[in-house]
Amino acid sequence: MKLSAGTTLAVAVALASCNNAEEVKKQVDAQNATIQTLVDEKLNALTEQVNTECATKVDSLGNAAFAVYQEEAAKLAKKGGKKPAPKPKPAPKKEEPKKPQMGDGKQGMDKTPAKIGEGKLGSDTAKAKLGKGKVGVEKK
Repeated sequence: MKLSAGTTLAVAVALASCNNAEEVKKQVDAQNATIQTLVDEKLNALTEQVNTECATKVDSLGNAAFAVYQEEAAKLAKKGGKKPAPKPKPAPKKEEPKKPQMGDGKQGMDKTPAKIGEGKLGSDTAKAKLGKGKVGVEKK
């Protein structure tokens, strides 16, 4: 860290007048804190100034570009009226995934839906067969 001439002189005077190292360290730390505060204040002021100038420049450039746009639009309006509107693009069609249908022979399916469930637990005949002779099944 660079110290200014005034800070260096103050440290030299402090060292010459007092040999107490702790007191000198406290004074140097206080001076460094003061310097850091001044640097931070100056940095914040410069940052605010730059932000203000930047916002002003952006606004002026935007206004200039908008003025050019308005002039071109006015010229087009005088020449031939309105500019033809662009044609809207058709929306892309979504393709649904194909579901395998019963009877198409895929995945070992039978061709008739009537055969599904025959001999299975869910069919009426299978329920009737399971109910006969079992313990705990009531007969009606």
